[in-house]
Amino acid sequence: MIQVQVNGVKKNLKNYQYEVFLYDTRSARQMSIWVDAYIADILSATLQGKARPLTAHDLVVHMIRAWGARLVCVIIDELGDDSFRAYLILETADGTKRLVSRPSDAIIVALRMRSPIYVEDALFNKYATPRPEDQKQLPPKKPPSEAEQNKLKPFYDAFKDEDLDPH
Repeated sequence: MIQVQVNGVKKNLKNYQYEVFLYDTRSARQMSIWVDAYIADILSATLQGKARPLTAHDLVVHMIRAWGARLVCVIIDELGDDSFRAYLILETADGTKRLVSRPSDAIIVALRMRSPIYVEDALFNKYATPRPEDQKQLPPKKPPSEAEQNKLKPFYDAFKDEDLDPH
């Protein structure tokens, strides 16, 4: 299993769906899980430490604590057909228990309880990509030549300074 950390939530502008990015710090690779807007908002707030109180995720956290259990970790694996599931692994007085969950819900509970998140090796290796910030950076562009600047001059001259003033 590969331990991952949540690297953020982002709206994909190609299909307007939200992605949660899980990255492995050892390999500088990440994978994403698609979530709906409601879950994306809750995850974003949780990551920023501004979690909205009294969500269903809070109920799960309170129940785990009320039962005297401890969330050992979350494990994400594949159901098939590009669908994932997660297990909340609980340590209780009666032994270890495993609860099935949607990955997005399990991730939120893990973040709120500060528990580790793991992804099965085969799943991570199947969907992992290099993190954008770890990919080779393009060389900086050289400043435009005087000839290129002169081509744009008519566009700049078409505006007056007061046109650009927002007040």
